[in-house]
Amino acid sequence: MDEQNRIINEAFRSQSQMLNDAIKEFSENNPRMIINAIQQQAEIFNQIIQQQGQIFADAMKQFDEKKTQALQNGTDLSSNVNSEKQQKKRK
Repeated sequence: MDEQNRIINEAFRSQSQMLNDAIKEFSENNPRMIINAIQQQAEIFNQIIQQQGQIFADAMKQFDEKKTQALQNGTDLSSNVNSEKQQKKRK
């Protein structure tokens, strides 16, 4: 998750820098180019947000499926984790 956050932060930083550069370069010459650059950045940010939302939704779905399976088997995920910890302590 830390690596994913680093990648997201770098993408936002990169896109923000590109936007700032575009504004600086074209602000005096062509306001339409600024609008286009802003719209492109908004689209990219929206794509990043949608992708991250999908990753989160998929992770939650997997967690729910594992939890449901554990409950159907008559176990609890937290019980399994505790049991694994106790087994490691015994070794």
